[in-house]
Amino acid sequence: MVFALVALPIALPILPESTMLGHNLDKVRDDYSAELGWPDVVATIAHAYAQVPAGERSQALIVTENYSQASAVDLLGGRFGLPHALSGHNSFWLWLPPRASIATVLAVGFTPAQLGHCFAQVEPLGRVPDRRTIDVEERGASLYLCHRPLVTTKQLWAAIKSFS
Repeated sequence: MVFALVALPIALPILPESTMLGHNLDKVRDDYSAELGWPDVVATIAHAYAQVPAGERSQALIVTENYSQASAVDLLGGRFGLPHALSGHNSFWLWLPPRASIATVLAVGFTPAQLGHCFAQVEPLGRVPDRRTIDVEERGASLYLCHRPLVTTKQLWAAIKSFS
């Protein structure tokens, strides 16, 4: 019984964040790290979204490199007035709207090289903070405002499709 109580916090992420970080459990189990910092990630995306010109904001798409980012926006973005996020990662790819306008895209987590193949104008808007209280896979992720698409919507969706 005692072993089960001691092992439980290692087996299941039941500890408060401060306790988990204090005992370095985020370094033992990367799924612990994956639970960290999503409100901060979404707040960073919201700050970038607020920089989209007001006349374009209602039509702007938030397109993320991975489903975790898209899920966080969908779950926590309502308090910031963010629209539903799109991603080509894993099953999120199935939900990409085939006829969406890609005239204005807030891209999260992509590289300038990836975006440069799809847009003539790629403007940096910020980065997710790089600190321990944010999921290690999201730390430092870049955010870009993309205009003047060089590809069709269908081609963009094919370019961002990834399975992992």
